[in-house]
Amino acid sequence: MSEAYLNRISDALKKLFDRHRIVFWYDEDATMYDIFHSLDLEGVNKLKQKRAHLDEL
Repeated sequence: MSEAYLNRISDALKKLFDRHRIVFWYDEDATMYDIFHSLDLEGVNKLKQKRAHLDEL
């Protein structure tokens, strides 16, 4: 993944969090898991859903 692509994703998520308290990242095939895991957004807690509950990363 290029740095510019990662920055675009990060910027888009920051804008979403400015407007919404909760944002869902849905990636059924886990093709973008590495990107999700590498993102470090200030003030954002990432949770990973397994089965019927949420696990904090």
